[in-house]
Amino acid sequence: MKFSAWLFLCALAVLLCAGVTGCLPPNQNQLDDEKEPHFIEGKRAINTMDYNGAIDEFEISGGSQSAERLGAF
Repeated sequence: MKFSAWLFLCALAVLLCAGVTGCLPPNQNQLDDEKEPHFIEGKRAINTMDYNGAIDEFEISGGSQSAERLGAF
């Protein structure tokens, strides 16, 4: 078998395995993130120019959902 045919078959096998096992993360709706209370509080803090408070709220907001996202793996 020629090298190019072998390479094509290997690439096809890798793509097929990736497609079957679902290597892409699950779709997360951005609107769900924007409904989270700490995210809303962070946006309010930005509007009032309380940048340190906004950073704190966004860190809390991201931390609460990171456990959910890691649970998918």
